[in-house]
Amino acid sequence: MMSEKLIAYVAGITVVIAGTVSMAGAATRKEMQQIDAAYPPGSVVVCHSDIPGDGKLNYPTTMLSRGTVTSTGQGRTIYDVSVTWRMKSQAGRADTDLTLTFKMHQRSDATGQYTLIDRDSMAVSMPAAGPASEAIALDGFRRRFGGTENFTPYSQFEITTFPSYINHTPGEAPMYCHKEAAK
Repeated sequence: MMSEKLIAYVAGITVVIAGTVSMAGAATRKEMQQIDAAYPPGSVVVCHSDIPGDGKLNYPTTMLSRGTVTSTGQGRTIYDVSVTWRMKSQAGRADTDLTLTFKMHQRSDATGQYTLIDRDSMAVSMPAAGPASEAIALDGFRRRFGGTENFTPYSQFEITTFPSYINHTPGEAPMYCHKEAAK
């Protein structure tokens, strides 16, 4: 069973979802509008990040998110999102994964993006931990992210090979994002 400290750590690393940083290759508003236009409804943005461990309690973890665009318009986008964290010490053991699913609303203005996670849509799956630990983790996610709009300036994003980009969150591992190939 996953310890409550481990659950708290995994909840803490979700800071990868939001943050700010200033960098030389920062995206402009126009570039981010072009990125948004490249992801019409039905398209999927896939992001991954390798989160280093501390060599003690916190194991290196790979975070993979998959957001399906459900609607767009007037500077607003709605996503159905699934984020999975896999501890590398448990590589190959899907039963140790933690998966968070939610609906996310995003709007843009002249300086950046505002993201709102619908707390009522949030669900957690941790097969190795059981229902009680899942409920604790879900409560932590809801308190940390649900119902509060988070601002991310365009300067946090770096456009790589269009429409791929990197999200640079201060104090966190970079998150590499790309458009999922059509099936």
